[in-house]
Amino acid sequence: MTRAPRLAAAFLAACTLAALASAGELVTLSGKALKGDVVAVDAQTVTFKEAGSGTLAKIPVKEVGEVNLGGKLPALGPTVKRNEIELVDGSVLVAPEVAIKGKKVEFAFLPAPGGATPPTVDLPMTTLYWVMRNAEDPKARAEWKKLLTDRGKRDLFVTIDEKGNLSPLAGTFLEGDEKGVGIQFQDAVSDEKRRLLQARATGGFVFNQPLRDAIPPTVCKVRDVFGNVLIAQAVTVTDAGIKVTTVGGATFEYPGGTGIAKLDFAEGNVKYLVDLDPTVAGPDEVPGEPRLTYLKNRTQDGARLRLDGVEYQKGLLVFPDTALTYNLGGDYREFKATVGVDDRIPVASSNVRLTIEGDGRKLFSENVSRKDKPRTVTLDVKEVKQLKISVERESLYLGNQVNLADVRVQK
Repeated sequence: MTRAPRLAAAFLAACTLAALASAGELVTLSGKALKGDVVAVDAQTVTFKEAGSGTLAKIPVKEVGEVNLGGKLPALGPTVKRNEIELVDGSVLVAPEVAIKGKKVEFAFLPAPGGATPPTVDLPMTTLYWVMRNAEDPKARAEWKKLLTDRGKRDLFVTIDEKGNLSPLAGTFLEGDEKGVGIQFQDAVSDEKRRLLQARATGGFVFNQPLRDAIPPTVCKVRDVFGNVLIAQAVTVTDAGIKVTTVGGATFEYPGGTGIAKLDFAEGNVKYLVDLDPTVAGPDEVPGEPRLTYLKNRTQDGARLRLDGVEYQKGLLVFPDTALTYNLGGDYREFKATVGVDDRIPVASSNVRLTIEGDGRKLFSENVSRKDKPRTVTLDVKEVKQLKISVERESLYLGNQVNLADVRVQK
């Protein structure tokens, strides 16, 4: 399914009821913000009624970044004691309490700003990847990450030993008891089935879920006021409110549509190149000359990238004689960046040749100089598997760098 129909379906399910989305804000990928109500969505556009003027704005779905529904995201600092639950689809839940009852998982929600009512949840045990205790502790998180890296192919019942280290017991989780106090566990070594107290898993639980041949596509991320992030395959409006179905099959029903802070359509559909690791080909070693390839989000002095007086939080500073190759896997359709020489480069004669190729085909090749105004470069990268960005100098090495600000690819 293409992105436009998928997003249209998600918006149509989640946003067409003005009562649920009133006083909301729609933000486009270019940063334009509209306050008002979502009125209608079709396969191509989102119709948004602007507050005050009542003007109906029709915005192409592919340009919508997010819809804010008014809920406030909680602050999850180190003082907020909590468990963290990750589902097989990447959804992340936070909870002061969690229990496995039969083949289902039940958990308590953190208090929400404004006192919103928590959703009704159907969370099968088969959707769980892990449950981590003491998620507010950076040291515990680091140890948990190492445990996941080194784990084998069995479920893990994780305790904390007398030295404070994580101690995993390998086996298979069968089911919890009806009160959520114990859980049946089959030991990997003895093959013995026994009842373990869930509270004894002071480190947490890890579930070795079988891989699925096919999974539903993600339509958006749903962020709620309880600190949860849901990877949604569907967002639908019911008589009771808004229902979110995760890619893994868990469901969350928010009464009256309250409790949801944001529908994020950009994350997962837009990827900034600073968040990807390219294959780098740099300049040859020359005695006495610097050898730099590229920097992320900053200049050599540690300052933000700046073009024509505008600072950018994300972007690449690419040095001459450098080629960066990104593996896109054919998953994206558009490349976009603001291109120019950084304001802080003092060399007035700075001039480079910027070339962008897709699978060996030249998509863009132009000179970028200090005297030029920054320009927006938008390229069709549909089905491109490898994107190559190369910078060649016209003269000396120093001062001949180029900024690619807000450089990203979009599905």
